[in-house]
Amino acid sequence: MSQPDTSDRAHFTNLTRGQYVFRFGVLGWGVPTAVLFALIQYYRYGGSFLGWLGPAIVLIPLGGILFGHTIYKLNARKFSRAVATGAKE
Repeated sequence: MSQPDTSDRAHFTNLTRGQYVFRFGVLGWGVPTAVLFALIQYYRYGGSFLGWLGPAIVLIPLGGILFGHTIYKLNARKFSRAVATGAKE
């Protein structure tokens, strides 16, 4: 990677931790993963799609919170190192 993506930095610096976690963890990872999981389970085992989607749309976005916090911490560490070393982001 010769040039870092500046849009990541813009998203990271303009959002609070909670907004970042909600947008990229819950909405960006949790909800699509829950829908995909429900689709896969529906095609594999049958039953009602909404029956699979109900628990998935509640439980998997909770994992998205953990995912969002992890990505936030990794980005915070990356950008603080860049600022400390004077690298241009």
